[in-house]
Amino acid sequence: MRFTITPRQLSLINNKNQRVVEPGWFTISVGGKQPDGSKDNQSGRFNVTGKTLQLEK
Repeated sequence: MRFTITPRQLSLINNKNQRVVEPGWFTISVGGKQPDGSKDNQSGRFNVTGKTLQLEK
């Protein structure tokens, strides 16, 4: 299965009230506890490199 993570989904509001994506390591997790009690979680890490990117609010 594949999915896309958009820059907005990785963004945060900095202390200047700007929406930005900052470089660094991110961990994502998908899945979770299912009704049958299973805990089928998948997670992965990736590194965003480069300069801080300012997005439009």
